[in-house]
Amino acid sequence: MKINDDYSFFFWVLALIITLKIIWSLLTNDQNSLLWFCFINMCILTVGLYFKNDFVIGSILVSSLLISTLIGFDIIGFTFWGELIFGVHRQLSELDIFTYILTYYHFLLILIPLYILGKKRFIHPQSWVLSSVFFLIILFTSSVLSDTNLNCSTSLCDLGPLSSAYHVKPLSMPFFIFHWISMTFLVFIPTNFLCYFLINQEKQ
Repeated sequence: MKINDDYSFFFWVLALIITLKIIWSLLTNDQNSLLWFCFINMCILTVGLYFKNDFVIGSILVSSLLISTLIGFDIIGFTFWGELIFGVHRQLSELDIFTYILTYYHFLLILIPLYILGKKRFIHPQSWVLSSVFFLIILFTSSVLSDTNLNCSTSLCDLGPLSSAYHVKPLSMPFFIFHWISMTFLVFIPTNFLCYFLINQEKQ
């Protein structure tokens, strides 16, 4: 894939970050981090860029806009003031320096789709469907392959102020189903409609 447009340029940028992340995770015996929701989103975004598929790219924007924004503020707060602004990414203080630097890819999960789709002034109105499907697969896979509550798939997660949402969880409902339903209806669908509305406003 030659670097001759925005898709290919961003593809190679993310491909490099993914390669570095995989190598470092294997060297430090931290394979679980390769199943992190945001890292998998970056891999999916890279595939979408390779195939120039705006539907996939839009689904990653919908999936990542809220959580990567909150994590981004935590990264900025921890970098400059040593404190987490929202307390969503509490593992920041435990990361080695190289992994910490790589966490800045969260900004790219927002900026790249916004740039690509904003330039074309297009986002598919049903992008949330693909976001929801990807998220369910990630949660189910995490619950099967890991015993460390990866991606909050098997028990409560400390999400700072967002943790209050657990009060409405039915006792018999598996955590990964609760998280999937909550994220789909409270995050993905509203985010999709917000992005669609704003882009349509620009067209008028």
